[in-house]
Amino acid sequence: MPSYKLMYWNSRGRAESARMLFTLAGVAFEDYRFKEGEWPELKGKKELFPLGQAPSLIIDGKALPHSKAINRHLAREFKLYGDDNEQRRQVDVISETVDDIVSKIIPIHMEKDEAKKKELLGELNEKTKPFLTFLSDNAGERFFVGNKETLADVIVFWLLDFLVPMAPSVLTDYPRLGKFYNGIKDNSKLTEYLKNRPVTQNYRTSRTSRRSDAMSEHTYKLMYFNTTGRAEAARMLFALKGVEFEDYRFKEGEWPEIKNDKKVFPLGQCPVLLIDGKPLPQCKAIIRHLAREFGFYGANNAEAAEIDIVGETVDDIVAKALPAAFEKDAEKKKTVIEDFRDNTSKPFLPYLNDMIERAGGRFFVGNTESVADITVFCLLDFIFSMLDNARETYPALAKFHDGITENSRLSEYIKSRPPVPGM
Repeated sequence: MPSYKLMYWNSRGRAESARMLFTLAGVAFEDYRFKEGEWPELKGKKELFPLGQAPSLIIDGKALPHSKAINRHLAREFKLYGDDNEQRRQVDVISETVDDIVSKIIPIHMEKDEAKKKELLGELNEKTKPFLTFLSDNAGERFFVGNKETLADVIVFWLLDFLVPMAPSVLTDYPRLGKFYNGIKDNSKLTEYLKNRPVTQNYRTSRTSRRSDAMSEHTYKLMYFNTTGRAEAARMLFALKGVEFEDYRFKEGEWPEIKNDKKVFPLGQCPVLLIDGKPLPQCKAIIRHLAREFGFYGANNAEAAEIDIVGETVDDIVAKALPAAFEKDAEKKKTVIEDFRDNTSKPFLPYLNDMIERAGGRFFVGNTESVADITVFCLLDFIFSMLDNARETYPALAKFHDGITENSRLSEYIKSRPPVPGM
């Protein structure tokens, strides 16, 4: 049996159908997912990426590029390409039809202008209708071709997995496709894999911003004032994951009129995150929920504990800093800020400074972004604006803050977010 190493980003994208083929065949392979910042270093290695593109499948040390070439090779190798030439023809027709649909979706996925994106989404149904109708007409009771799984089933499921979050009605508009999709999810050789695969976006984003390039199973509406404050960490989690959400900011004078609506604000407080219309109150509950949902709560329980330590330390600092933020008397405010700087912020800020320095300066926990990085960044946004000498006093934290601002997956979001007060 050959050795296999599939190399791609930590997303589904053009590698997911190959992963599913390995699963169907029960063949072991190394599912190598690029670490943050690794791709630019790797893409020039022609022995791994002959075309400077991913995915690449390394078979006994030899690179096979092009996702469709990988899929066809594996399907042939694993006897998932039909039993005869007639069935292979049918598999190819289904696969090419999927490609036609994908060609209509990708421009929407890549579009950065929100108005244009909305326009393209509005046109999607008509543009894909003949192709989806064809697929629906050719969907069998369980399989697209023959009486067992083939590449055609994998490719159509992969398409629907990408399309459904963008156009949920596709499963009801085309009930035979809906039955097929749910059958694969709930009662097939792929069911266990689908339930246990990593929670990642369908396609990686080039750089994340408030808009979404990733699709979500849920609708999200975050409701808060037109400020950063207690909602900003949640906004940054959405941005980091590339998940679409409605960033609803109260209009002038609106909050007193709506705060008593318990169906939206159960505690009469904000922020509130509406998930499929159901309210989730309490900013820390929102942050932890999103971090778990999006995979930013550590790789294991030990890392989750470290993240909690950082979060609780941030809360300690915020509790000490808030009196200074809300003090209206100028003289008292100056005194409270000095006391915070010289006394009440310690030992918490020095602890975080030492922690990020020991961790290497880029991530607080592990070797990738976590909610710990976001909560500290939001804290520092506030602290650095309040304390003139904080950057010099805590150089490791200043370097960390600059790194997130200038050279991270959040840089574009940070630079483009509206200029508003911090608290």
